[in-house]
Amino acid sequence: MKKIISVIVALTTLFMLTVSFVSCEAGGGNIWEDNRVRLGVDKDAYKSIKDANETFSAKMFGELLKGSSENGVLKENVSFSPLSISFALAMTYNGTKANTRQELGEALGFDSLSTEEINAGFLSLMSVLTDEAGGIRLDIGNALFGNKDVTFKSNFTQTVRDYYNGHYESLDFSNSGSKDTINKWVRDTTNGKIKEIVSQIDPDNVLFILNAIYFDAEWKEPFDKEDTDDDTFTLLNGEEIPVKMMKTSGDYHYKANETYRAVKMPYGTKGNVNMCIFVPRDDVNFDEFLSLFNEESFKDTISDFKNTSLAYLHIPRFGFYYTRDLEELMKNIGVKDIFTNDADLSDMTDRPDIQVSRILHKTYIRVNERGTEAAAVTNVLIDAGDDGDEEPIYVRADRPFVFMIRDDITESILFMGVVIEP
Repeated sequence: MKKIISVIVALTTLFMLTVSFVSCEAGGGNIWEDNRVRLGVDKDAYKSIKDANETFSAKMFGELLKGSSENGVLKENVSFSPLSISFALAMTYNGTKANTRQELGEALGFDSLSTEEINAGFLSLMSVLTDEAGGIRLDIGNALFGNKDVTFKSNFTQTVRDYYNGHYESLDFSNSGSKDTINKWVRDTTNGKIKEIVSQIDPDNVLFILNAIYFDAEWKEPFDKEDTDDDTFTLLNGEEIPVKMMKTSGDYHYKANETYRAVKMPYGTKGNVNMCIFVPRDDVNFDEFLSLFNEESFKDTISDFKNTSLAYLHIPRFGFYYTRDLEELMKNIGVKDIFTNDADLSDMTDRPDIQVSRILHKTYIRVNERGTEAAAVTNVLIDAGDDGDEEPIYVRADRPFVFMIRDDITESILFMGVVIEP
């Protein structure tokens, strides 16, 4: 029988491979950019993976909605980081071969790309994202924590170091202190917002692959706390609950149609990173609204915002944690071999008896008058347009809505989710 090697992928949103802590703020150095220049990677190489990452975002959003529903009804708030999950799985991809690689590549949208193009794309992407600063803090970490009794191929670990700024550390998995070492890395990388990704280390665990992202940003135009009022929010069952509603007005990028109204609220001094809020209209079925975020409609839904003067913009304060195992979701989109005895991870190690046992994703998000704080960790465990509205034009999020945090330059979705109860 094949021994399970836990490749645990943890995402902060937790996507955990294992990552070194990187803080990229205005005036600081950018190790991603240093590595890009050193390796001769083109600044625009991220464009080769842009469409793949967007399609993967839509796939995962649909699967997470199904996984968080009972009898077709969404039962909880959902939040995930497509970027974090993609990072962790891209690192894992470098260790796969044969059908295992093909399945993972097709799910991630990498099937037409070489491994070199994929790695260069992620390095370029992070070089651009972490170079933007301007009132935005984006910390990204990738790491590999390996069992000291297992030898990993130098090409695999060096690729993670070079292209993913990944920290590699060999640990004694029989020592309880190894768990503490991994969790400390997670706490440090997420500014303490996600405190634990590993509850225990089993004898068969071989490798933890982690990605962690911490995002903290102020609105370009903050809400005035004095304007925040007691208000109501209508749940999916029609019940009204009290909320603190943030209120403002002014010029924002806006779009509307017969199904929803949407607004982009910029962060930082540059304004190229935004939170997009999509609110369904009163008479629209919520499932019908959510269907606009499927693979076929996703690009059209999140595009074509126009600068518009809003008479009012009402958004509730909200914040929550979300945790989800992703193995079944990945199987639903065609990734199967990697979880079975048929897994081929021979570009990672010569050990023939390993497979991925768990992919764990944790996220935290908080939105208030100042701005947004969010974190995600992913851990991969390997075991052995205006529609003619009459004035006023407005957006009022007083019912379940979709949100995403997106970078306009790279068109990357950092975080995405649904709020059904603030």
